Amino acid sequence: MPASTEDEIEEALRASGGFISRADRRLGKDHSAISKRIKKSERLQQALYEIREFQLDIAEDQLMKLISEGSLGAVCFYLKCLGQSRGYIEKKQISFAGIQICISGQAAPDQQIAHDLSQGDYTIEEEEELAAQIAD
Repeated sequence: MPASTEDEIEEALRASGGFISRADRRLGKDHSAISKRIKKSERLQQALYEIREFQLDIAEDQLMKLISEGSLGAVCFYLKCLGQSRGYIEKKQISFAGIQICISGQAAPDQQIAHDLSQGDYTIEEEEELAAQIAD
């Protein structure tokens, strides 16, 4: 079976919404062969990028439609993704000295405790005690 042209691959990518596995089935080709062709071709990489950006635009439009209709799930999803800088988070993670701390809720940790932890002048026991204070 002859190799697919870039035009054929791009057409298959567009018809499949940017899903390579669907495009390779349309072409009757092996997934790895199509993936390699995309990696080698700036044109195909750009086409795939544009297709995926278009699909993201469609998804964002649908999300905004659901938000405007009052869908609580859509509102929560939007706030969790884009509202983090305003405190809409489920948990806050802090890493220091190889230790990961998760804080549940929307409240940020006390700034002084976080600063103290970042200094690294504490024993493990003292760090654990400070971490417990943050979690409270």
